[in-house]
Amino acid sequence: KMICKLEACWSFNKFIFIGGSGHFGNREGLGWFFDKIYIPLYKKIEYPIYVIGNWDRDFRTKYKKYEKIIFTGFVPDIKYYYDDSILLCPILSGSGIRTKILEALANKIPVMSTRLGSEGLFDKTRFTDHLFHFENKDDFEKILKTVENNPELVAETANKGSNYYAINFDSIKLLEKRRQLYLKS
Repeated sequence: KMICKLEACWSFNKFIFIGGSGHFGNREGLGWFFDKIYIPLYKKIEYPIYVIGNWDRDFRTKYKKYEKIIFTGFVPDIKYYYDDSILLCPILSGSGIRTKILEALANKIPVMSTRLGSEGLFDKTRFTDHLFHFENKDDFEKILKTVENNPELVAETANKGSNYYAINFDSIKLLEKRRQLYLKS
């Protein structure tokens, strides 16, 4: 079942990353995030990152000494990890809409992503209030301080993300969009 969480959390105590090392975009993005953002800020960030998915031994070994980087492997039920979390999507290459972000939005999980990672899920010409965007360490640190100082922003952003999902990706609306495309051709 895709939607397993119906209420947004008013705080968070962890980050989650979903995806395995077999996908180049995941490997590249998570490695960049660890090396350029999380580890340089390691002493300032109290929150662990749960990396959900299968990752090869070399990648896991590289980050083994960092207690707050936790590789879970495949998990049969993600609901436990969704509770009190923020989804990270530090993707640097590739294209298309990320299913992990759609599922997070549907489950009222706030998302911190690179703009490329959330491609297709926001209007580039408007202010985005349903996702947190970062492109570097300074952006990430600023967002982190903002949500730590304004805990209500966590739930507010999660609820706006859920509304965005409902407006744009509801199954009935998607069916109607497909029907309209077929009628035009």
